[in-house]
Amino acid sequence: MRTIHKQTLKIQHEQEIVVPAYSKLLCVKEQFKNEDPCIWYLCDPKEAPVKRAIYCHGTGHDIDKEYDQYLGTVIKLDGKSVFHFFVE
Repeated sequence: MRTIHKQTLKIQHEQEIVVPAYSKLLCVKEQFKNEDPCIWYLCDPKEAPVKRAIYCHGTGHDIDKEYDQYLGTVIKLDGKSVFHFFVE
């Protein structure tokens, strides 16, 4: 049975998360104002765990690679810092 799960992310250039194989990464948003962003994904929790790399870039920062999917944008510090999340 597939269900939706979430994990907390950090605002850093690259990080790995562990999710069940074949998970569909859905979106990244803040669940509550001024908290760390979260990623939601659709998965079968019985599948074997796999690592996925998540990338974060601030608005105006150089992006040196192509990504398969845009996951979402998080606005911090009342709009003074904006971060965009991607997966390879």
